[in-house]
Amino acid sequence: MTVLIIAAVLFALAAAALYAAPKTVEYTLSSPKIITNVKIVFLSDTHGRRFGEREKCFLALARSEKADILVLGGDITDEKTSADYLEKFLCEMQDIAQLRAVVSGNHEMNMPKTFERYKKVYEENGINVLHGNFIEFANIRLYGIVSPRAVSRLKKTQREQDETRKAIEELGELDKSFYNILIAHRPEFINEYENSAFDAVISGHAHGGQVRIPFLLNGLFAPNQGIFPRRAGGKYSGAVTQIVGRGLSYNPLRPRVFNRCEVVSITLSPPLSLKVKN
Repeated sequence: MTVLIIAAVLFALAAAALYAAPKTVEYTLSSPKIITNVKIVFLSDTHGRRFGEREKCFLALARSEKADILVLGGDITDEKTSADYLEKFLCEMQDIAQLRAVVSGNHEMNMPKTFERYKKVYEENGINVLHGNFIEFANIRLYGIVSPRAVSRLKKTQREQDETRKAIEELGELDKSFYNILIAHRPEFINEYENSAFDAVISGHAHGGQVRIPFLLNGLFAPNQGIFPRRAGGKYSGAVTQIVGRGLSYNPLRPRVFNRCEVVSITLSPPLSLKVKN
């Protein structure tokens, strides 16, 4: 009997650890620059192969948020994604938000010629490609930069840091009367982001650190951060606030442990004092 109980407990623990169905994670960012509530839904790292139940599930979660802005945060496609998948994916998200945008991830930049073709598909589906430009909504500006190609999975390189710094500089001087958000796929370039004038940064890429231990370990390994990544997923405070989504990819050969796929919902709101005055 004792053996059966132990076996049942271990089975339940393993099932909970490996359960990776998408969930919605909510964050709030507040600033006097924000004049009204604005909701952003952020999806990243889908690494699409075949449009199926997983995609239907996380798109339904995104749709239920009734967002103002939908942001695709990079690695939506990779070297194995077909054009048919992308067209189906974009067709299914037409009703999710009135303003939609995408930035590239490192995998898109590994296939620049293919991504140039995919940019046309995004634009034909009403999605703004943010490569050194911005979109604007209710005193919010969302900027996007091109992700540098990842030379190594283990660490970032000086070349990648320099490319990121240059991409931010090429955005020019920000209008600080707006709440300025940078959409940058790779979270590990936090020094470059903090040296900018952005109010917030939204990133993906880290896949939640792949393996988590609740309350003890927020990630075992993340691309370009290596073992025990500092920015695996969550909200991080500092000179600039950064939100890192855990992504939506699932590969049974590299299982996520206590690390469910994430739809990130971000509410931008004015401070309470401003709400009371209004």
